[in-house]
Amino acid sequence: MIPLEEAALVLDRQPQTGNLVFPGRTGRPMRVDAVSRNVNSAAKGCGIRDFTFHDLRHTFASWYVQNGGDMYPLQIILGHKGPAMTQRYTHLRVDDLRNFRTKTGTLH
Repeated sequence: MIPLEEAALVLDRQPQTGNLVFPGRTGRPMRVDAVSRNVNSAAKGCGIRDFTFHDLRHTFASWYVQNGGDMYPLQIILGHKGPAMTQRYTHLRVDDLRNFRTKTGTLH
């Protein structure tokens, strides 16, 4: 894993060709399928199996909530119309359940 600060420095040293962080070959925004293909290829190259680009949305949502983020702003960030879909994106870890049990003395 590369710390965000280091990744930002690497990006900052790249020649600026516009306002896009990851422009396509033509300098225009990359199409979603091209981004997905590149991310999936990188994951496969790292030995990560059964990975989809969409998994990154689930990972972000889960980490956001696990680090104290509120559901309503997350709903807005993800572009969901209601909280039910946002809740599907957040996944509890076993440690989260243990911490809940420790704090409340129960697990139902």
